[in-house]
Amino acid sequence: MKFKILNLVTPILCAILAVAAIVMGVTSLMNHNKYLETTATIITINEEIEYINTGDSQNINYIYEVIVKYAVDGKVYEGDLGYHDDTMEEGQEITIMYNPENPEQIQEATTTGSIIFIVIGAIVFIISIAVFVKKIIAGV
Repeated sequence: MKFKILNLVTPILCAILAVAAIVMGVTSLMNHNKYLETTATIITINEEIEYINTGDSQNINYIYEVIVKYAVDGKVYEGDLGYHDDTMEEGQEITIMYNPENPEQIQEATTTGSIIFIVIGAIVFIISIAVFVKKIIAGV
């Protein structure tokens, strides 16, 4: 009985995580429409290496912090961009979006990340529901 319940919980948890990803993506898209565009300069790219032991092997995870400087209405701000790509260099000028009600809130200027969250979330959600229904029909 315990195994049967756990067998059903996994797709439900995956579906919940998928919905969370979709909500994050949609929220980011909605913010994108409210945010204004400006130019920022990358002042620092910090790289941290995290070693993850997975039994017999060790995985390496690179964590980046991209600090940008930008001005809004004559006031200069610095903040973590929240994403990194391999084309970024210190001193490079990039386009970012900022919240006009709170200019310290920034995000990338493209909507690609938001769309990826929505698409992956939708795929995982559909698969999770299909697995859940299949298990219910199979009597698991």
